[in-house]
Amino acid sequence: MIVASTILLSRGGCGVISGAEVTSDALDPSFIKWAEELTFKTSKQMRSEMERENNQKIQERKCSMQNISEVEQELPGFPRLMGFISFSMPIETLLELSLQLQRVGGAFVIRGLPGNSFKLLSEKILELRERGSNIPILIDPKAFETHNVEHVPTFVLFDGNKFDKIAGNISIEHVLSRFAEKGELKGSKNLLDLYRGR
Repeated sequence: MIVASTILLSRGGCGVISGAEVTSDALDPSFIKWAEELTFKTSKQMRSEMERENNQKIQERKCSMQNISEVEQELPGFPRLMGFISFSMPIETLLELSLQLQRVGGAFVIRGLPGNSFKLLSEKILELRERGSNIPILIDPKAFETHNVEHVPTFVLFDGNKFDKIAGNISIEHVLSRFAEKGELKGSKNLLDLYRGR
């Protein structure tokens, strides 16, 4: 005897049998075989889809885990602005900074995996992506040491071996304005003009 309490598929559509008792004699053997084959195929398709999704996530993670020296300059002729951040910062702050940095070809840099977890990193990136941010996110602990980054957010403007640095929860326009006024890199003024759409 089979007790059916879920949705059963049929060749003509689907029907709901809730708490009904169905004897094996009442079922067409060909239907049982068809249902078993369908279940097997569905399970196989689900596994295949899960594998594809996992492979895609792995590739996204590989793309995210570069260091600064490996990143191709998105705006040739301009210095590169990097925002050193932590995912412990409020998501609203990270979203606003990321959208501003994108306007000048900037990127986020993190010291390592949040909570030492790829899953948590993927969730954080996905949340930013779903809210309109496509900023590159780089994992580069050495860069934190090289540029003596002790607080987040810290912003570093690179041009070859030279750089300017400023720390604080401030807008990207303010960052570039300070660099243009007091920094050593001449290209900061051009980047500020680009940000302002001039």
